[in-house]
Amino acid sequence: MIKDKESTAIGIVLIYLSFAIIFAMKKMLWHPPLVWMCESLTVFFIFPVFIYDLIKYQIDRKIGYITFAFLILNLFIILLFKNGKMDNLVLLIPTIVAVIYTLMLLQRYKQFKTFYLKMGRWKLWVPVLVILTVFIFFATLYLSGRRDFLRTYPLYRRYIHRNYEIIYYEIGFFVFMFAWEFLFRGFLIPILRNKVNLFLAVIISTVIFSLAHYGKPQIEVYSSIFGGIMLGYLTVYFRSIYPAVISHFILSLSMNMFVMVRKGMLHPPDFIVQLVKTIHP
Repeated sequence: MIKDKESTAIGIVLIYLSFAIIFAMKKMLWHPPLVWMCESLTVFFIFPVFIYDLIKYQIDRKIGYITFAFLILNLFIILLFKNGKMDNLVLLIPTIVAVIYTLMLLQRYKQFKTFYLKMGRWKLWVPVLVILTVFIFFATLYLSGRRDFLRTYPLYRRYIHRNYEIIYYEIGFFVFMFAWEFLFRGFLIPILRNKVNLFLAVIISTVIFSLAHYGKPQIEVYSSIFGGIMLGYLTVYFRSIYPAVISHFILSLSMNMFVMVRKGMLHPPDFIVQLVKTIHP
């Protein structure tokens, strides 16, 4: 029997995250978007919850073993799908089933509130998000003119053949941001707070979060430290991950759009193109 289930669960999750972050740093394949969405949900949402609850609450062994085998099969299917050997439904069905099972676990152990999956103090965070969005647009408009950002973004630039495909990738980004923010802000901070204070929990989460930005433009790596701390505290204060999810998505979306306008990959009205191109770092 495991004596300290909580500590063991946190330890195993952190070990798992070390491999998950290496996976992320290897730049998860951005194509096709469906694979990316299923990949994000499986690696950053489904597996962490399952591992933590399996160890902490000692989920029935038979169900636990079956579920673990199912999740491994789901990852295997994703890997096969990348090589074009699977039909869409073969990929989607296992992921949808796994997401539903994860939601059932969250409901069973009353973790929707614990992991900030509710709207929380939405009357407070909605106006703050509007102000933050304005700042994000100006920041990304300015930084999108830097050479390092022009070289890096959009991350899916090599896979776009038609403009409408951008929509699919941005939907993929939103799903990715949900899983990403859930992992670092909604999930990691609450479980760490069971053993350490809020400050240390936010710092640990931020360190891991920042490491996942390795290889990005230097200014983005540094800003991820500040951003990780800010989003960590805001998530706890607002009791919801959605401000972090939406703001992170807007940051990504605006950077991608401004860079594509500068590169001539998007063709908005001429006055917008001129406005974007006249602003340089």
